[in-house]
Amino acid sequence: MVIAQHQAKLTDIHSLIEQIQSYPVTIKRLLETARQNRVSKEVISFYKSFPESAVFTDKEDILARTEAIEIMESQVSPTEDEVHGAED
Repeated sequence: MVIAQHQAKLTDIHSLIEQIQSYPVTIKRLLETARQNRVSKEVISFYKSFPESAVFTDKEDILARTEAIEIMESQVSPTEDEVHGAED
């Protein structure tokens, strides 16, 4: 599944998660693993958007937090006209 053309493929994210050998894992270590395994730049960019203090407790934690971000990014913000009503 591709979230958007410029965003990471879910299969690439799962592939990265399978490379993590031990938990908990910091975002810094996750990014190091991604670079070492030549993961796509979209996946690396995606995880760079997480706070530097992020720590994942296990695979399920990474997936849950990843999916939460994807959902937030896929929601379209209402236009100003939708919020305030179109002027007549």
